[in-house]
Amino acid sequence: MLCALMDGRAWTATELSAVADVSASTASAHLARLCEQRFVVALAQGRHRYFRLASHDIAELLERLMGVAWSTSVP
Repeated sequence: MLCALMDGRAWTATELSAVADVSASTASAHLARLCEQRFVVALAQGRHRYFRLASHDIAELLERLMGVAWSTSVP
């Protein structure tokens, strides 16, 4: 879900559950924890809630983590 959010758009929990191939309840639970830890923010718009990365700093952190994971997994 975090990788999907790297595109800069705000996504619904349903969209994120589909991209992550998890149930809606699992996605909601993960998103709640990510909000608590301030990795993502929820934006209410009518009946829907949209989630996006909390800041550019979070996006940079994720990029660095993905780079480290990639460099350690490739011989």
